[in-house]
Amino acid sequence: MSRSPAGAWRTWRATVVGVLIGILIAQVLAMKWLAESQVEAGRERQSREAAARAAQARCFESATHRTKDACRVGLASADAGR
Repeated sequence: MSRSPAGAWRTWRATVVGVLIGILIAQVLAMKWLAESQVEAGRERQSREAAARAAQARCFESATHRTKDACRVGLASADAGR
């Protein structure tokens, strides 16, 4: 059973097109996953920054200058430890 050259070309071309479509689908799924992970990381970062701002605000509510400075030093060392 031999195929005509035109039939073999169509089969080969269909295989290449199928592989390219598969690669395209894989790229779309990878980009979707990447975008979702970036959004999630952004939300986590915003949450951490909001907590840091709240802690900083509590420092400024302290009564004396010395307690404010001690609080800020404590926050800075906590941030450096992360």
